[in-house]
Amino acid sequence: TDFLVFPILLYMHYLLRSVRIAQEASVHHGERVDVRIEGGRIAEVGERLAPGDAMEIRGADLWACSGWVDTCARFREPGEESKESLQSGADAAFRGGFTRVLIQPDTQPVLQSRGEVEAIHKLSESLPVDVYVAGALTRDLRGTEITEMFDLHRAGVRMFSQGDAPLDSARTLGLALQYAHQMGCPVQL
Repeated sequence: TDFLVFPILLYMHYLLRSVRIAQEASVHHGERVDVRIEGGRIAEVGERLAPGDAMEIRGADLWACSGWVDTCARFREPGEESKESLQSGADAAFRGGFTRVLIQPDTQPVLQSRGEVEAIHKLSESLPVDVYVAGALTRDLRGTEITEMFDLHRAGVRMFSQGDAPLDSARTLGLALQYAHQMGCPVQL
């Protein structure tokens, strides 16, 4: 397998003993096995693996699974980086076992233009998690006029959201849903 593991594991070899696998796609799903980690990646999975030069780690209830996805991350960049920047948010997500995050558009300024989305993607290139952007569904999240959804989609947006802002207009919602459907994008409300 090719799962990336925590940064502390990048420089040493580890042998995790009697780990329960929680990965439906794995032939080891639900089993207790040993997991060898080399260079930050899972190198071998099996029963009673020889330790070699690996540091052995044992625990009463160890689990292994794919990285998690946060579909409602509230990083505050752009605009309020003092609360949480892309770097600090991505570092916290990574330490918590997340490998992908979807950041919400309710930043200052609102993530509602191609340039803003492209800037987030550029700033995220070297982060330890994959960062995806939920583009604003309506201008300034006011709920009255939809954004340039097709342009946002071309910039890499794969989901649209109002963040925590309300959307009271059924007509605006209907139009936004029609556009999102044409692009194959979900809408998060």
